[in-house]
Amino acid sequence: MRFSSIIIAIIVSTSTSSGADFDEDYTEDMGDAVSSALDQVKSFGATPESACAQNDVTESDETIPLEKFASIFNFPLDHGECGSRKEIKISAPTANCRMLERNLRRDSNKCIVDPEKALYQKPLQSRKVSGKMRYLGFFPRQYNYGVEKQTDGKFAISLKIHLKGSTLKESAKVEEYLAKAEAFWNQSNPSPEQFRFSFKIVDNAEDADYSVDLKDKDSRGPYDKRWSKDWTETQIRHEVGHMMGLDDEYPQLLVTFRGKQFWDHGFDKFGDPNSVMYSGGLIYKKKPMPYHYYLIFRRAFCSLQ
Repeated sequence: MRFSSIIIAIIVSTSTSSGADFDEDYTEDMGDAVSSALDQVKSFGATPESACAQNDVTESDETIPLEKFASIFNFPLDHGECGSRKEIKISAPTANCRMLERNLRRDSNKCIVDPEKALYQKPLQSRKVSGKMRYLGFFPRQYNYGVEKQTDGKFAISLKIHLKGSTLKESAKVEEYLAKAEAFWNQSNPSPEQFRFSFKIVDNAEDADYSVDLKDKDSRGPYDKRWSKDWTETQIRHEVGHMMGLDDEYPQLLVTFRGKQFWDHGFDKFGDPNSVMYSGGLIYKKKPMPYHYYLIFRRAFCSLQ
């Protein structure tokens, strides 16, 4: 057995004993990603722990022009960086600044659109958006959604989801929660004159942005492969964020491999617990952040790929 496989087996065993709700297929997907990452760092003489830490902090040499975002999102900058790297506990604006920066670094779509343009102008045309987000810095998952011009001139950020293996009753429940997630994302939308959100269940897989299995048991996904019929409305709010290309903002390695008790660390390097992309805790109080809308809307202005 490969060393990396042993590491995965130990971590999964630990997570199960700590009470994490672990999906077997999710474990396999995450295990493949961690295994690949371990192979990549062997030649550098790095330990798995330091490799994961590095992937969370410095994932590319690209410079993100954070000055563009400081005033519109109220981000505190220190020498062009989000707050001070020496802080142990940080403020919500600093945490959000760091999450914007990390999303941009991990996204396969590297174009950076001026936030005033992305939030307050309309794109020139409809388009399909697709790309990959590197979860943990090395675990790529696909995102897909539409930018569709409506009859009133506004553009819909459109998600079409096909549910495999579901009954009419199960589909109706998911459809109800999806409609509530649509209202949730529209409620905080800073650009209602330009964009609206539209999330729908479709009958045919060929018409869908995603075709996912609907499982009887609880599942952690991943979001583009399998959903659970037991998911709550608030879980679906979070998962559609991934479908629109947003990264997780909680300490993902700790939660995935050690359990839910690691969710609520407060304002630290993992992000703002009030964000919809930071799971756990008082989840009903969570909301989309303004930079989430920027990250989604900006791709409507990027060059067609």
